[in-house]
Amino acid sequence: MNVSTSQCKDFSAIVESAKRYAKKVKLLCNYNMSAKFKGDVKLIRSNDKYSVSINVETEHDYGLQRITEGNVEVISLPGDHNTFIPNNADAIGNYIENQLYYIAA
Repeated sequence: MNVSTSQCKDFSAIVESAKRYAKKVKLLCNYNMSAKFKGDVKLIRSNDKYSVSINVETEHDYGLQRITEGNVEVISLPGDHNTFIPNNADAIGNYIENQLYYIAA
């Protein structure tokens, strides 16, 4: 099998990306929070159970309430990893616009 130079470069980029990702995960696993977030959180998420396919069950709010002193509001919209934003762009935009209007008022 012949492998072109461009294919090797692409593979090298994938390997480097995987290394950077692994480093970020390691940092995250070793991170100790010194304090909870002092505010409210608004999470816009997919209502698709994507995590089930990788045998990991996630909390509805991804555990944000445990690290937040304020309220966590979860807005669930239809879709999965690939369709969530394209299919809900208007709804997401309207929600953000309404929140910004509320803050400015």
